[in-house]
Amino acid sequence: MALDAINTIVGWKEWVALPDLHLPAVKAKIDTGAATSSLHAYKIVYIRREGKKFVRFEVHPIQNNKKIKIMCIAPLLEKRAVKSSSGELTKRPVIKTSIKIGNNVWEIELNLTNRDSMGMRM
Repeated sequence: MALDAINTIVGWKEWVALPDLHLPAVKAKIDTGAATSSLHAYKIVYIRREGKKFVRFEVHPIQNNKKIKIMCIAPLLEKRAVKSSSGELTKRPVIKTSIKIGNNVWEIELNLTNRDSMGMRM
């Protein structure tokens, strides 16, 4: 891990970028207790390309703004059982992607779910 990453301080809410998904700015709530991060996604469709599994989905990156939407596609890592904040267990698609906070970039796993009722997109 780079020394910059060790010295990076983040707040409980941060603007992050997901460059692999062409999402330049998404408001994220930092949750140190979560096993994986959840990204707001809808119109989730499973597809195959050259024999490999992918997931295509759309994102409203800004809360309460449905005019801005971005279509994303990523290799499907797996479908995983995830317990929601209300305690409900659901199977969600999981992808691997990069996240950028400030000048630091990390590889993370994201599960995809509709977060319209949540305060943050991620």
